[in-house]
Amino acid sequence: MSQTPRVRNCKAILDWMMIRELYLLLSLLQDTSAAAEMEVVMPQNVTAQRGLCAQIPCHYTHPSHEASSTRTGIWIHDEKRQTIVFHSKQPQKTAARFRQRTLLSGDLKDGDCSLIIENIMQEDEGSYFFEVVFNSGDSYTSSETRLHVSNFTDKPSILAPEMVPGKPMKIKCTFNTMCKGTTPTLTWITPADVPTSNWSSVTQKGDTLIYTSFLTLTLELKHHGQKLTCRVSYPPVSSEQTLTLTVQNESATIWKKVLITTGIVFCIALAGFSIYRYIQKRKEKRAPEIKESTVTYSPPFEIHQDTESTAALGYPKVATGRNIGQGEPTRPEGPLYAQLQDLPCRDTMVPKAEATEYASIRFQ
Repeated sequence: MSQTPRVRNCKAILDWMMIRELYLLLSLLQDTSAAAEMEVVMPQNVTAQRGLCAQIPCHYTHPSHEASSTRTGIWIHDEKRQTIVFHSKQPQKTAARFRQRTLLSGDLKDGDCSLIIENIMQEDEGSYFFEVVFNSGDSYTSSETRLHVSNFTDKPSILAPEMVPGKPMKIKCTFNTMCKGTTPTLTWITPADVPTSNWSSVTQKGDTLIYTSFLTLTLELKHHGQKLTCRVSYPPVSSEQTLTLTVQNESATIWKKVLITTGIVFCIALAGFSIYRYIQKRKEKRAPEIKESTVTYSPPFEIHQDTESTAALGYPKVATGRNIGQGEPTRPEGPLYAQLQDLPCRDTMVPKAEATEYASIRFQ
């Protein structure tokens, strides 16, 4: 049975509505998946010193289907998101006060969106946002990062050798920073009547730039106690380090070295004498025990097996210890004696005539 034109039109309308709803659902799922793969990682707070530079670390991930897409990175300032701090495609859109002061430290293609702001000013403090826009139309905006601006507190360092009057000397002043946009200036403030000459250099160690200024001057005794200052300056701010000059007479310096050397030798000698006295005391403590010991031998006695009578064999007495060379030794209170005993042969005793004897000497 054929359908009427009206029924066919209603069915077509229903089919179109179902297709449209399915398309909208697929688009929503795709947008949700893309949003789930988009992520920007940034700190919540960053602090920078006024006059130096600020770096806001930033890294992002994107959906896999956007891997080859062209993208634009935009940094925005303040809560209203109206002030453009950096624009990777259209620099002319950057606000006037941020031009020539902002750049990215990495590459957007590698997911690095870190921002550097040179010559930080107090009005730069506030909220910052990063937005990435793909040529497909997909975009993502990060959460807020707060930039705090503090006073300039970093100071240079001064390294000086021993100061001898009338002898030229070289003093070094250094300042380390990770800011590459603005170059600091190192200047010296010296006593008015001291002729000087100076030169500067810059070296890099990792991400740190080391600015150095060398000062050559000749001091006299009259400059002892005066001040020498090294100052580091950026366009809006500066800080300094001051050194008190210690100028000593050369003869006084020699005597100082002699006294130090004498003190070291005296300490070594005192330590050696202490060790020697300790060893001597240990020897004196053990000496009485050795001197009081005396060993006296009394003549052994022979025990005859048949008569069991004893007869002295007449061996001489031997004295030891402190009695040597002092005549007859003193006989001990208890006698020293020798005892002869039969030795068994296997499990039986041998005849007395053939018995083997041994002697044991015991001291009381």
